[in-house]
Amino acid sequence: MRKTAGGDAPATVREIFDALKGGGFDFKSKDDGNAIIVLRAMLRKNSSMFHKLQNGKYGLRAWYPNLKPPKANASDSENAHDDSGDGAETEAADTKKASAA
Repeated sequence: MRKTAGGDAPATVREIFDALKGGGFDFKSKDDGNAIIVLRAMLRKNSSMFHKLQNGKYGLRAWYPNLKPPKANASDSENAHDDSGDGAETEAADTKKASAA
């Protein structure tokens, strides 16, 4: 909506929060401060959809076609290269370490 309105398309976390809350979104939080922290974390973690600009504002990646693709999460790359099956060997080793302690 911001981009089609012709204004400054990227927004701060607070501006996004205010727009969502004003539109009736229920953050299921008793405190606005906590809801903003959760929203900021969601924006940071969802780098395939959102891009943080140098000025601290967030925009949709679709608005910036020349951006490099986002880096894969460390957990994604670990899971992609994990050929150990169900992890039973690792679990057994962890159990031995715990019982030795």
